[in-house]
Amino acid sequence: MPPRRKPELSRIDVLWFRSSGGFGEENKIIVKRRGQGTSRGKADHPDLNRRKGGSAVYVKSKLSHYILPPICQVNYQIARISIPINGRAYQIAAFYSSPDNAVTQTDFQAIITEMGLNFVLGGDFNAKHARWGSAAPNPRGYCLLDVINHSNLDVLYPQEPTHYPDNAAHSPDVLDFYITRNIGTACTTPEVLHDLSSDHFPVTTTVFANVLPMTLKKENKYGIINWKKYQEILANTTDTQVPLKTKRDVDKAVTYLTQIVQFAATDATPPSGHPGNPQTITPPHITQLLHAKKQSKMRWLQTRYPADKRAYNNATRQLKAALLKARDEQLQHELARIEVNDESLWTMTKRITKEPHDIPPLHHNSRWYSSPTEKAELFSEILESQFTPNDIHSQIEDRVMEEIGAPLQLSYFKDHFSPAQVKSAIRNSPSRKSPGEDNIIRPLMMHFPRKTIVLLTQIYNSCLRLGYFPSSWKRAVIILIHKPKKPKKDPFSYRPISLLSLFAKILERLLLPRLLNYLGELIPATQFGFRNMHSCVQQLHRVVDNVLNSFEEKNTCVGLFVDTEKAFDKVWHQGLLSKIKNVLPDSYYRIIQSYLADRTFCVRQNGVTSRPRKIVSGVPQGSVLGPLLYLLYTSDMPSSQELISAQFADDAAFLSVSHRGHQSEIVLNSFGERLHKWSSDWKIKLNPQKSCQVIFTYLHNHITPSLNIGLSTVPLSSSVRYLGITLDKRLTFKDHISATVQKCRQRLKTLRHLLTNAALALPCRKLIYLQLIKPIWGYGSQIWGGASASQIRRVQTFQNRALRLITGAPWYVRNSTLHMDLEIPMIEEVLRSSYHRFHERLQHHPNPLAQQICDTHPPTRPHRRLKRKKTHRSPRIKILFSNNTQFLIAVHVE
Repeated sequence: MPPRRKPELSRIDVLWFRSSGGFGEENKIIVKRRGQGTSRGKADHPDLNRRKGGSAVYVKSKLSHYILPPICQVNYQIARISIPINGRAYQIAAFYSSPDNAVTQTDFQAIITEMGLNFVLGGDFNAKHARWGSAAPNPRGYCLLDVINHSNLDVLYPQEPTHYPDNAAHSPDVLDFYITRNIGTACTTPEVLHDLSSDHFPVTTTVFANVLPMTLKKENKYGIINWKKYQEILANTTDTQVPLKTKRDVDKAVTYLTQIVQFAATDATPPSGHPGNPQTITPPHITQLLHAKKQSKMRWLQTRYPADKRAYNNATRQLKAALLKARDEQLQHELARIEVNDESLWTMTKRITKEPHDIPPLHHNSRWYSSPTEKAELFSEILESQFTPNDIHSQIEDRVMEEIGAPLQLSYFKDHFSPAQVKSAIRNSPSRKSPGEDNIIRPLMMHFPRKTIVLLTQIYNSCLRLGYFPSSWKRAVIILIHKPKKPKKDPFSYRPISLLSLFAKILERLLLPRLLNYLGELIPATQFGFRNMHSCVQQLHRVVDNVLNSFEEKNTCVGLFVDTEKAFDKVWHQGLLSKIKNVLPDSYYRIIQSYLADRTFCVRQNGVTSRPRKIVSGVPQGSVLGPLLYLLYTSDMPSSQELISAQFADDAAFLSVSHRGHQSEIVLNSFGERLHKWSSDWKIKLNPQKSCQVIFTYLHNHITPSLNIGLSTVPLSSSVRYLGITLDKRLTFKDHISATVQKCRQRLKTLRHLLTNAALALPCRKLIYLQLIKPIWGYGSQIWGGASASQIRRVQTFQNRALRLITGAPWYVRNSTLHMDLEIPMIEEVLRSSYHRFHERLQHHPNPLAQQICDTHPPTRPHRRLKRKKTHRSPRIKILFSNNTQFLIAVHVE
């Protein structure tokens, strides 16, 4: 069989648009025709199976710009960006149209109208006319000339041909040029560069204009700070005698503290220039090879002799080989400097695994949103509607409002914070958190002198005494992160991340243990979310244990998994306050009331901030107290003694066990009515379509119950993803292990060139596997470890392949030898040891439901109906030493 030929790459036509002035070095914007692939701003051909077609615009990320929606038609494609030039927005666009397609005068007129008042449109037009130096005109050239004259446009074209066809019957001609409006006088005459292996030569023009740099992020404001100078400035400027008697005084004190910290940090930061990216030095031998390639190409274009063509091809191959070798040597040099103990390894892996956060043009309500301002306002408008209560009529709303309006029972204020407590809260706070609107980061607070700590403590005590949360600490800056596997052009495919003031988070951290003293008993034992010593795996273990017990007793377990729509963002503030008013002292209740009231947010997008908008519902996302408040709001969710409840934050599961499912239908439907009434009373919107029911059973003649929540029927499913683990109806975990192994393979593929590079030390490659790949399959191993041996073997096979890839071991080296040499245990051993550690931690758990996991031992293997392999409950041998250390006692433990 003949070897398969590699597909021919599509040719690339390049035009360089250069801007000079106002920002130092020359900045290139590349406008080119392209095949399928990834680019900065792209316009693919509508027919994705078409190999040729499409256009793209590449621009340096340091230039201020944003991507515009592409124009993708069958007969032409235009990729566009917007960039400010001399204070005005200009469209820089790449045009391509195949000569096989017809482009009429109406099409050209529509293109010019879409481009606006200021633009540069360049590319391969395949239009010929003497107006731009073509030898012989064609019909498309006439159409384009009529539009240029009618719209009073400028044409920038080179003085020599840009296209040299392979067919000797056709003569070279000008096909690549620029069409501009309101910028032609600032552009130089285009020049042709005899580079690249294509029949179209690059065409460049330079624009002498002022192009602004991209706005720097606020969190990068401070550089290397002189901490000694910083502390001296703060100690000299901090005044602890500020008045703190009223709420206005507290707001002024917060503003004063923020300003002196910002001033001290700025003044203690030495000035640094902005040299930009270092210039890459081209090695001399590559420069010589590049010159030889250019000379051979020019010789072949003049003579068209086969010998000159072979010389040109040979020079091209030598240049490519030299470039690949130089690139490989640079990579080897970088990998050789990586060590395990510093952050260089994680810097490189993060650069590989991290997805870009650029947001393309958004499409919403038949309209495109392209500029940062438009995107920020669109997101803020969507979030504003999201941060409002559900429009549900509550039958207890009048009673709730009456309870909130009742006067408080005043108590003597005796609680206060000490400077030591404040300093400890700062020290125990997360080290890498993005700052809020005030740009105060944790290192600045860690280096506070005692005088500043005292002032901050006085502000915190005044907030608690007055029952007031400062208004500047209730302003959130929201950034948007793309959700995986969601369309990027849909604005609902992005997850909001709130950035709050670190001063506010420290106060919340101080209040949390005191609020738990009063409110901790309200949280039901079935709720495992956001609680100390509680985890997802523990709740999953409860659910799986009950299902397995129903298997052993020949019963049917019907699981109802309820989904809540926008759970954290739709919390009804008045309903929450009514639930905690009679439990909290007046000082804590008033500060929580102030904490929830008058909150605002703004959306930040590419350095642009939207106008502030109000938050009238929900718990603050990204805060310390937000999770606790949500648990309190849902603490009275209905339950039943006939049901097994399992809640983790807003994920709720309810199990009903009965013989063949007859009783489960009655119990769950009755519970569904109560759940629907409760959610309506507290303005919580359940989503029955995203909820599901799963029938866990081995029986074939069971009934299929019809479950309803309100007037909607809950769909039946054969499996459900609960707390990150896929539970199928027979708990084989086949679907979960398949998805996990696939995810591990994808991560291994992403990091493959690092793991197989001999320049990276073996301990570093091993650490990459242990820290970036193993946690993917390690999550929930205490649960899915009870799968069959064939399923466990799939994970073991993946680990064998990964270790062989890391070490480069030949085929005759045993897998057990690889595990022993790398000191990495087998999967069976990992599953067994992880469960034993998990089991030991549960023995002294404060929640009695978690302790039951240890107390409910399964029947021994000879008496079990189903001989299911359970890795975490396999027999163990415990070795005990006698006093004289001469005898060993082996104890069989089940």
